[in-house]
Amino acid sequence: MKKLTVFMILFILASLFLLSTTSFAQKFTIDKKIELDQLPQLKTYEEVILFQSSRNGNVDIYAYLLNKESKPVMTHVASKFIQLTDDQYVDSSPCLSPDGSQIAYVSERNGSYQVIVMNADGSNPIILTEGNYPVWSPDGEKLAFADTDSGSLRRVNKDGSNLYVYLSFSGNSYIKDLSWSLNGQKIAFEGFNASNSGQIWTINAENDASSTKLTEEATFDPAWSPDSSKIAFVKNVSGNKEIFIMDADGTNQLRLTNNPSDDLDPCWTEDNRIVFSSDRTGSGDLYIMDSNGSNQTRLTQNSGFDRSPDWGKISFKN
Repeated sequence: MKKLTVFMILFILASLFLLSTTSFAQKFTIDKKIELDQLPQLKTYEEVILFQSSRNGNVDIYAYLLNKESKPVMTHVASKFIQLTDDQYVDSSPCLSPDGSQIAYVSERNGSYQVIVMNADGSNPIILTEGNYPVWSPDGEKLAFADTDSGSLRRVNKDGSNLYVYLSFSGNSYIKDLSWSLNGQKIAFEGFNASNSGQIWTINAENDASSTKLTEEATFDPAWSPDSSKIAFVKNVSGNKEIFIMDADGTNQLRLTNNPSDDLDPCWTEDNRIVFSSDRTGSGDLYIMDSNGSNQTRLTQNSGFDRSPDWGKISFKN
């Protein structure tokens, strides 16, 4: 009788464990949009490159997992990628919050661009405001973005409150490609109008309308270095686009890439390397290089286009 009782207790406990495990699996898959077999990776890897990709037909947001030394874990292996958005809209321009818990991005919906903030695992997307090219303030409390309809540069609290307009370009002008310096002092952006190509500008990040134009030639995609002393950017050279760096005041331009293809979207890693996108192999893939242009290494390979990388340390909260 005792043996039977023990057997029944063990059977009941095993059944409860199985039910709880099944319930957890269903909830995790629905809420997190991440496969369960990736869960050990989320506990192992913190550093990621966020990017947009058309690899599955639609443009969505993805995360590329890296190891703790900020080296690619494994190139060309799909299990190291996590798809964070999966809808009928074009989702682009991801930007990771400084604490790694949230991602701001742009979604083109019903003919307009919407700035959306979601959790780092892709859950709970919330429309914040109309706009494009969102970037976080270094303290994670604000977002700067471009209003492409009015040609203005704006700022808003992360909950959508307290909208502030830095400046507006007159006429048929646009602002795009924002980057907020990590010291919190400046926002770099591309400003252009229909009569000329874009140039790189900076503006004081506090409530100050003063702006400074750093370049005269066709330049775009500015990205601040970790110490806020340099800006990586893209420049048109003989019909194709190459990556350069310059000092924060626009001086001492140094060319980093040199090939017949287009090299775009530079972003810095914490250890002063640069991630960028390139179509040098026929498709748009992500690469990484040292800040002097050496050791250019391919990170992704697919038939679609991988663009707009953003490096950071991500925090997946289970």
